[in-house]
Amino acid sequence: ASVTVKEQNEPVAQVSQWKRYNSRTPVNLATRMALDAFNVALAKDLRVNIREQASGAYSVSSRLSVDPQAKDISHLLAFTCQPERHDELLTLANEVMVKRLAKGISEQELNEYQQNVQRSLDIQQRSVQQLANTIVNSLIQYDDPAAWTEQEQLLKQMTVENVNTAVKQYLSHPVNTYTGVLLPK
Repeated sequence: ASVTVKEQNEPVAQVSQWKRYNSRTPVNLATRMALDAFNVALAKDLRVNIREQASGAYSVSSRLSVDPQAKDISHLLAFTCQPERHDELLTLANEVMVKRLAKGISEQELNEYQQNVQRSLDIQQRSVQQLANTIVNSLIQYDDPAAWTEQEQLLKQMTVENVNTAVKQYLSHPVNTYTGVLLPK
């Protein structure tokens, strides 16, 4: 489904594309972390390709979310660009995602992800206030106040093969794709 609305005063197009995937099975924390590692690499590819190389997007974001109760995974691609280029850049963004799905992530990308998450976990445990925030965020993100304690161990167990297998299993076939474009008046 696709919707285009001409309502905005700024000379900018806001483009959002949602893809919903039905996992059919519960998504555990290890799988969520694998999908997150992939999304970090995908977001970087999108920035490089549609923002820097194509010089077309002003801002780009890529977000994956998991609803464990619905066994549902959603990907949101959002960017702003010149109004006349929104179709071209959306096509390019989808090509980038297809290529990244086929390529998977590299050892270097996984190492960078692991280091960044480990650094974040270390920072989160430095004070009582940060630890309290970590527990609350763990409850919000994973519906489990103790999930953050498992992350350190799971980080060490992550492999390129595990990540790429999870990505191919969960993100290869979207159930629904919705595109929204907000154009200037």
